[in-house]
Amino acid sequence: IASVKSEELQKISGASPVSALQGQVAGVQVTAATGSPGSASTVLITAATGSPGSASTVLIRGRGTVGNSSPLYVVDGLPIGDISFLNTKDIQSVEVLKDASATAIYGARGANGVILITTKQGKEGGMQVTYDGYYGVQSVWNKPDLLNSKQWLDVLNTARANAGENPLDLKDGADDVNHTTNWFDEITRTAVVKDMNLRISGGSENLKANLSGNMYEQDGLIKGTDYQRYSLRINSEAKLSDYVSVGENLSISQSKRHSILEGNYFNGIVNASLKLDPITPVRNADGNYMSSPYTDVKNPVAHIANTNDKRKYQRIVGNVYADVKILPNLTYHSSYGMDINDVDFYDFEPTYYYAVDEKQEVSSVTRSHSRTTLW
Repeated sequence: IASVKSEELQKISGASPVSALQGQVAGVQVTAATGSPGSASTVLITAATGSPGSASTVLIRGRGTVGNSSPLYVVDGLPIGDISFLNTKDIQSVEVLKDASATAIYGARGANGVILITTKQGKEGGMQVTYDGYYGVQSVWNKPDLLNSKQWLDVLNTARANAGENPLDLKDGADDVNHTTNWFDEITRTAVVKDMNLRISGGSENLKANLSGNMYEQDGLIKGTDYQRYSLRINSEAKLSDYVSVGENLSISQSKRHSILEGNYFNGIVNASLKLDPITPVRNADGNYMSSPYTDVKNPVAHIANTNDKRKYQRIVGNVYADVKILPNLTYHSSYGMDINDVDFYDFEPTYYYAVDEKQEVSSVTRSHSRTTLW
């Protein structure tokens, strides 16, 4: 069993609480699936060798992960599918079960490993009010070294000469070889991150409570992407007698995410920014988005402008429990938990025309709503 305490988790500010495990637990590697903030990360946990592992989609190698099965999350005793609703500052400790202990405790559900998360509880003593805030910026550290227009034209004409074709002469044409469009710079930006937390906690011998609120906002490194999450957590416990105590853990959160098709090696705006020729400007003299006459790669800046992908998540996760002390070393524990996940998706694509093969003649709107309740 590997564990991480609250003090280590508080050093890292991020949208995903599991991403805070990066570098904290041997055998855990976190990889962001996309550049869009708030998107699921890929978590790989290697039980035997200490290789990669952990995030929104978690794989525990050596624990039956054939078919990319994810491990089980357990938050305050409640098994759930993902922990995107959690605020990292609310976590007291994280434990990763990577061996037979997972199946011994949780049976078949723990066959791929278990991540146990305990949130902060109230403590006996006077009321404490704590605020902490974080403001930072992110930028692409190691940008790709792209060709300028003259270098691109030299490479193109060399290829044409090798193919027995005449070189392109753009000196007298409409294209300006002295102009260079760095498409990667055009789609990326310096992104702002804000993380603010307010906590009120305290209690007596018979009643303890912890109330916390969080606002997390992050702009994406890729233009047109961002993420906001607002959450409220209430944890309390009451001692009714020397033998009986009851309590609850409740989390209410709402998050919004704007995303785009970032794609892979074959498509998406990042791929387009690396492949599109630097001679083509972003816009023409009329202010309309340009389409390259030299390649079928689409204008990534235009794609961002015409993408309106919005996702809204509302989540209520909580449980109530009772502990009855039967004998000095025997306690009966009973709990009831519920996970309500409400997802609203909206996408709008307007009409546009940049070239014969780069157009949208009819506007389209996609709207969907789903609600999942587990108990």
